Amino acid sequence: MGQYPGFFSDNAPLNQEESGPRSGLKWLKEILEWGDYEQKQRVISVLKDHIFWLMRDKEINSLFPYFVDACEKEQLNSIAGVVLSDSDFFIDLAFCESGANSIIKLIGKLKKSHDHAFTMTYILSTQFLDITTHCIARKVIKQCLDFFGTQANKILHEKAIDHFKFLAKHKEGCIALNDCINTISGEQRDTLLDKIAEVSDYLSNDPFGNFVVQNVLELRDIRVTAKILKCLEGQFVHLSQKKGGSHVVEKCMKSSSLGLKTVVEEMVETPKVPLLLAKDQFGNYVIQKALILEED
Repeated sequence: MGQYPGFFSDNAPLNQEESGPRSGLKWLKEILEWGDYEQKQRVISVLKDHIFWLMRDKEINSLFPYFVDACEKEQLNSIAGVVLSDSDFFIDLAFCESGANSIIKLIGKLKKSHDHAFTMTYILSTQFLDITTHCIARKVIKQCLDFFGTQANKILHEKAIDHFKFLAKHKEGCIALNDCINTISGEQRDTLLDKIAEVSDYLSNDPFGNFVVQNVLELRDIRVTAKILKCLEGQFVHLSQKKGGSHVVEKCMKSSSLGLKTVVEEMVETPKVPLLLAKDQFGNYVIQKALILEED
């Protein structure tokens, strides 16, 4: 951990009950939130020279949200420029909780700053797989997808298209891929959804990939849903007896009238199948859902 700036010992009005860095932090937070203009600017001028430490250090990081909220637009742009000028350190920040939280806060403040958005998504794209398969770092990508515009995120979506199968089969990657699916648009959206639909049989049998297929089905895209139904033809009974697969089958039935018709027809094609599924720990839920949807 780095040294605390002399700001604490030289300026913080510590009382007898509270002393040390923690009370100094409380004092600085109060100034940044409630102080007058001159007081805020004085604190900002000191802290901006320690920006990397402020974003990363676990003990001091709680001050960062107050800091960026107190900054004026020009100051914020300057700080973002400094942070993004060291791409290696910026990437490193994304992999620790305090650093990721700081970047997420910064993105929320920079959402209308197109130049910084493009720079940030480009830097993140250089380590896309490492970031999207990390439980903490992937949240930084999600914040970009949620706050930045389509053009700035285009490079991230392109990476998702290139590596969709790997991401879909990864515990953290499938979550990141679903984040991309939920924000992608235009031709990129068609490309990604078509690629997923083409291997939906493979993904539906995967413990993590099935979540991606479920998410696509929930979009209720008639064209893509039809492709998935075609790909899963002949496998609905098998999938109904698997934990993840049974959820895929249920989503197929809920996705459209065609989905319900296709699944039910396959189930009743063999007389023993409905009873077999009714006795199965996962299949019985599929049967129940089919009956409910048929009644509706």
